[in-house]
Amino acid sequence: PSLCIPGKRVLEAGCGDGMTGAVLSHFGHQVSLVDIEDWRDPRAKELDFFNIDMCKKIPFSNDTFDMIFSFNTFEHILNPEKALYNLINTCKTGGLIYLDFGPLYWSPWGLHAHRTINVPYLHLLFPIDFIKDKLAEIGINDLGQERNELQHVNKWTVRNYESLFEKCGCKIEEFKKIPNKNFLNIPQEFPQAFRGRGLTYEDITTQAFRVILRKVNI
Repeated sequence: PSLCIPGKRVLEAGCGDGMTGAVLSHFGHQVSLVDIEDWRDPRAKELDFFNIDMCKKIPFSNDTFDMIFSFNTFEHILNPEKALYNLINTCKTGGLIYLDFGPLYWSPWGLHAHRTINVPYLHLLFPIDFIKDKLAEIGINDLGQERNELQHVNKWTVRNYESLFEKCGCKIEEFKKIPNKNFLNIPQEFPQAFRGRGLTYEDITTQAFRVILRKVNI
C-alpha cells in the first residue's frame, strides 16, 4: 500500500527485462535497476541501470531505498547470503525487501532447462554431461536470446534459505513456500536418483519462495 504514494526510491535487483521497475516508475517512483546482464525491454531503457554482481560491493549508500524488489533472481545468485546483506544495507530502516524466486534447484524444474528439455527432475535423473550434449544439440533459448549454456543455479536447499531469512536481522512480514507436488511419481519410480543427496521432501517439492522482509533497527 505504501507504493500508492509517489516519490519512493525503489531498487529492482536482478531486473531482467526491467518491466516491474518500468511500471513502478510510471506510478511516480524513482527506480534503479541492477543485473549482471543488460537485456532490458525498450520501455525500461530510460531507467538508471547498473551492470553489477550483487554479491560484490554495490554502488549505493546505506539507507538509500524505501523498497527493494527481486523476482526470479536469488536461485541464480552464487552467494545469496552476501547478496541479501548488501541489499539490506542499502535499504532504509523500515523499508521493505520483497523476494520472489524459483524454481529452486532441487525442485522439478530446478535446472531451468524446461524450455529446451521439458522433463521434470531432469538434472537428478540424467548425468550432467548427457544433458549438456542434448542442450547443445537442441539449442538453448533463454533471456530472450540463443545461449551457449544454461543460467547458473545455486544448489541451496529449503533449509539454507530459511536459515538465511531467520538470521538476517529483518522482521519477516511474509514467508511463503510455493509447492509443486505434481511429479512425485518420479521419485517413487526412480528413488535411486534421489538417494544420497541429503535432500528432504520439502527440497524436492518446494518450487519457489515469496518473502517480504522489513529492515528494523538493530
